[in-house]
Amino acid sequence: MGELEKLRQAREAMSELFLLAPYMWQEWAKDEASFTTRSEAVDAIKKIYERGVFNFVSVSLWCDYLNFVQEYDPMMHDRSPTAISKARNLFEHALGAAGLHVAQGIKLCIQDIRASYISYYI
Repeated sequence: MGELEKLRQAREAMSELFLLAPYMWQEWAKDEASFTTRSEAVDAIKKIYERGVFNFVSVSLWCDYLNFVQEYDPMMHDRSPTAISKARNLFEHALGAAGLHVAQGIKLCIQDIRASYISYYI
């Protein structure tokens, strides 16, 4: 068993017992992405981000997730109506979640998420 597989198993075990901090989800997703971004890996990495944003209202985690999807999700590159709808739903969900974050919602990521949202459609 390779080191990456051992790390995956350890993270899975820890996530079953404890809530992982947002930075732990970010490190996990970035570690996975550093080894591969093939289309089958993209879905697994998106699931890591989804688990993280489900557990925490974290502006930086949402930003990383949105940036990852924009860069690596093949569906986002074709600009089809289905892709645009999927992106819109994800961005709107992020805006709702990040906007509720009292400390960072206003000062940090609302601008970042909106800028990403606007740049996707322009």
